[in-house]
Amino acid sequence: MIVGIVVTGIASFSSIAALIIRAIEKVQSGEGLATYRTFWLVEFNYVGVLILFGAILVARYREYREWRHLEEKYSDIRENTMKKRKPQRQTTSCDCDYCNQPARLCVFGGQDYPYRSDFGPIWVCPSCDAWVRCHEGTTNPLGRLANAELREMRSKAHAVFDPLWQGKMRRDGCAEGVARSAAYRWLSPLLSKQVHETYIAHLIMTSPSFGDISEG
Repeated sequence: MIVGIVVTGIASFSSIAALIIRAIEKVQSGEGLATYRTFWLVEFNYVGVLILFGAILVARYREYREWRHLEEKYSDIRENTMKKRKPQRQTTSCDCDYCNQPARLCVFGGQDYPYRSDFGPIWVCPSCDAWVRCHEGTTNPLGRLANAELREMRSKAHAVFDPLWQGKMRRDGCAEGVARSAAYRWLSPLLSKQVHETYIAHLIMTSPSFGDISEG
């Protein structure tokens, strides 16, 4: 496309230059009227067509550049949307990390449901007062079951950690998923863990540096 635009532009400008030079020569020789009836009415139309095609190619190229810019800008949002729509395997069992007994899957309104509002299905171990919420639209736990002490520590850790990726969103204008992933990649070596093991929902009280994170 770029080559076509360049070739058409060169041909158009060359034709216009030749047109002007020939017109000047004809006028100076006293053949202006004859030139108008033949040269101007025929060859000028040909040049106009070249210019028209050149303008169309330029417009199409600018449209392509704008489309590529928008695609790059919103590609992260589209990828995150596609991931949410992708069917996920549903978890059918979950063990409590404190008593090693199977946890119960509770829904809003159930006897052991820990919240007064509907946050979706939750895995609960009533005897240990521990629970964990699920990924939206699934029964897959967000992390490991947490008792009151661990929930408080995770809440403090989020209070320190979340402003980091939220600041990146504001500064770089990136999507939430991109900013959060970058922040966890930064946190991973500090905890001596793989990135997928670094999520706060997966950390327990004995995790390295977990206390430092929660205390800021």
